[in-house]
Amino acid sequence: MKIVNIEAFQYSELTPKAKNRVIDWLDDPPLEYEDEEGNLLYKYAIDQTDQEVSEHCNDNEYLFDRFGRIINALIVEA
Repeated sequence: MKIVNIEAFQYSELTPKAKNRVIDWLDDPPLEYEDEEGNLLYKYAIDQTDQEVSEHCNDNEYLFDRFGRIINALIVEA
């Protein structure tokens, strides 16, 4: 086994191009939720502000490479 170091970035630290990649990832598939009447609705990251997307990523502890690809599955606690 090899151990490698990967730079991890929060959403707020990414370039605009990398942020677009994150938004594409978040919207595939979009977040499903029910309204008060039981109707199934969808929430898209593309429709949210940059601050809202940043908060969502922080709340879920998502980390990305510099290109905006999710890297959480690569992280193993030693």
